[in-house]
Parts: sequence; C-alpha cells; structure tokens
Amino acid sequence: MYRFKKEKYKELLNGKTVEWLSKEIGYTTVSLYNILNGHNTCKKPLAYMIVKVLDENKEIEYYFDNVKEIK
Repeated sequence: MYRFKKEKYKELLNGKTVEWLSKEIGYTTVSLYNILNGHNTCKKPLAYMIVKVLDENKEIEYYFDNVKEIK
C-alpha cells in the first residue's frame, strides 16, 4: 500500500484540480481527496496512475511512500 506525501500536494497537481484528475483516471473525487490528504492509502496501480497522469517524468516513490517498507 502507498501513502501520499502530503507536502507534495501542490507540486503534484500543478494547477489542476482533484475533480479533473478523478475524471481522467475514473476514480471518485472523494476517494482521491482522502488519498492526497494522507488519510487513506492506495494500491500501487492507483498510485502509478495518479503520478503518470499528472507528471509522466516522475516515479511513484517521489510522491508516495510504500507503507510496507516503512514498518
């Protein structure tokens, strides 16, 4: 499971909205808000989609922490 690094929120969205992102990847806006605020974790495929839709040059690890590796 991956947890979003909250301090990277503005950098990741870079002027785009969570609503726009939810339409692009087909995921609910409320769930994305919870992930991007660090309240919920997500699986690797979703973390990958979030990162690649917004910044195809970055890797998942730049914006997300692998919760399993932290423990």
